[in-house]
Amino acid sequence: MKSSQRSESINAFFDGFVHSSTPLLEFVDQYDNAIADRREKEEDQDFICMMTKPDLTKVTPIESYVSQIYTKNVFVRFKEQFDCVFHCLHKKLKKDGDKSTYQVTHRFDDKVVSHVVNVTSDCNFECSCAKFETAGLLCKHILYLMGKKYDFTSIPEKYILPRWTLNARYTTSSKVDHILEESQKKSRQKTVSALEIWNFRTYIDRIFDKAVRRREFLVAATNCLDNLSEQIDVIEAKKYDIFTEVTEVSRQTTSTSQISQITVRDPIKCKTKGRPKKATRILSGKQASQLQVKTRLCRKCDGPGHDSRNC
Repeated sequence: MKSSQRSESINAFFDGFVHSSTPLLEFVDQYDNAIADRREKEEDQDFICMMTKPDLTKVTPIESYVSQIYTKNVFVRFKEQFDCVFHCLHKKLKKDGDKSTYQVTHRFDDKVVSHVVNVTSDCNFECSCAKFETAGLLCKHILYLMGKKYDFTSIPEKYILPRWTLNARYTTSSKVDHILEESQKKSRQKTVSALEIWNFRTYIDRIFDKAVRRREFLVAATNCLDNLSEQIDVIEAKKYDIFTEVTEVSRQTTSTSQISQITVRDPIKCKTKGRPKKATRILSGKQASQLQVKTRLCRKCDGPGHDSRNC
């Protein structure tokens, strides 16, 4: 992302919440409101991704596998590369030990430059277009070799970035109460599903919103979390057959009563660069003469205060 694009993105993020003359104290509150608004929009999109399924045009194992992992927008970008797989051709150039080199070209477009893909015995793919290294998504050349040459039914986990998956989410409100039963049915599985993670994070957000209302609520919630953390440590210790010692340091909690109250004031305004609002430069002789008020004189005696009629 360019510096100008980053600046435009930040301005769009705070649009409607802060302006150039917003005080520091108000900015802190408006910043929280902007974050909450963005989180709510993200949750709406996450809910749509989880409750809808993308359209599969080719109905291949790789496409079906990716549709269950990637988000809706990322899957559209993946489809742009995957649809070109069926129009590619490959040619084996050489084999050096456990490394094979292929040349992948487009079938109907002679102007497209061919790309070289290196494949090792442990299924490490590296393309000369470097799309995965720059954009985080596999290119059509690697996808073509995975499906055509090596008969892959899914993409290796190392080529799927966590930030593009459905598991990478943050929720601030609850919109999944009606699908709670589906997550409870899968609770007996060893692996935690994305839906269960979403529900758990929603419950934590609810507790957080209630706990910060009053001090006694916050203290009670902190003590419960400490006990819950100790129970998780005990369960983990039994599972891996290890001994964990709970020290006094682990029992210490971050109490808000120990934090001194700090009064935040607006910073002192400093003199900015550029021309001041009131110009202070020295006027020229012509400008100074134009600003001077001329006193009318009599034509006969050149005296002020009267004219030739009453001289």
